[in-house]
Amino acid sequence: MMRKCSQCCMTYDDADNTTICPHEPLRSPEIKEQWLLGKSLLGKTIRFRHMPPGSGHRCTSLYFDGMVAIEGLPGEFAPHLFIEDEGEMPGEHATKIPLEGTVN
Repeated sequence: MMRKCSQCCMTYDDADNTTICPHEPLRSPEIKEQWLLGKSLLGKTIRFRHMPPGSGHRCTSLYFDGMVAIEGLPGEFAPHLFIEDEGEMPGEHATKIPLEGTVN
């Protein structure tokens, strides 16, 4: 059903937006670009750009502002610091465990 937001007067279909108005500037273009880059890393084995191949960790979470969480490392990181790790991780050839990541 079509709704009209009382705050911004924007109309939206609540079937698509779960009855929450998609107010236009939720993310700046820069943050949206960072979020898309972070989304492309989610669930992959990545490494810092300056580290050697095979030293990667899995990207486990993506936050609203585009920052990512890395398995085994504390904190949040900007996704532009990483590239996909092409090197083989120890034990990776033996077993693949499904990743249950989160998107915040």
